[in-house]
Amino acid sequence: MGIKTIYKNKVIVFAIILFILLTNTVKSQIISKIILLVNGLPIIETDFQERSKYIKFVNPNAERDVISRAALKELVDEAIMKSEAEKIGLSYSDEQIIITLDDTLKAQGASYEEYADQLTEAGVDPKTIIDQRKSRKLWQDYIGRKYVRLANVTLEDIDKYRNSLLERELFHIQTMTLSNENIDPMELMDLVNDIENNFQSCSQNLFSYKDKTNIDIQDRIDISIDEIEEPFNTMIRYNLNTFLFPPQADMEQIKIYINCTPKKSLTNKVIENILIADQLDNYSTKILRDIIQDSNIEYKNK
Repeated sequence: MGIKTIYKNKVIVFAIILFILLTNTVKSQIISKIILLVNGLPIIETDFQERSKYIKFVNPNAERDVISRAALKELVDEAIMKSEAEKIGLSYSDEQIIITLDDTLKAQGASYEEYADQLTEAGVDPKTIIDQRKSRKLWQDYIGRKYVRLANVTLEDIDKYRNSLLERELFHIQTMTLSNENIDPMELMDLVNDIENNFQSCSQNLFSYKDKTNIDIQDRIDISIDEIEEPFNTMIRYNLNTFLFPPQADMEQIKIYINCTPKKSLTNKVIENILIADQLDNYSTKILRDIIQDSNIEYKNK
């Protein structure tokens, strides 16, 4: 065996020994950074530091101990969320989460790239928010898959929700009362048709019919649904997006009701989905709390 061969073998042996030593050193450093175990899953110091920086970024006035408690709670919650979701085969890549984040931020006039730049400038690793959103998305899907069958929404629930929305709304209502005194019935019907066919706006009505002595116009602004009389009250509850409503006639007069500020009306299906989401959110809170109580959470020295 030549000198060169011996030298080469020594170099190889030295390299192997160095690699083993470095690997053991890295492993030792990683182990030393573990601050807690959640059902055997490690949360390391780096995770804690990055989450703390992100919370500080979002809540710059928060005190240090508040941030620390919040960071630990979020990391524990998310470790369990991710673990439970993965048990039933759910998963998302970072790229999928970034696309979802980007869509959300674009709806607010920003983008993921811009937000990531802001985080980086503030010393926060953008991976932090990706990990956070991934865990929460996995948990949302987990709850939906396992518990949506338990959600129960009735028509009574839907009506109650719709009424609660209506009670917070303010309306601009115009009532045109056409008297049948001193006017030919056919002329009265022509006047009704003229109002219906040529309607432009409530303000235009006030101008166009101000000189009609047999028309009384009530223009009420910012009134609640409970201040609207029947039958218009019931009609508007189920036809929020309607301007003109069918004339209501009796022996002495004809009334035309106008909703001057039509509003978008939620369908029963949309309201049902909202209420199901609320129920699942309640399930989510309870189930996560129960799993945490049954979990083995072992805190290490930080």
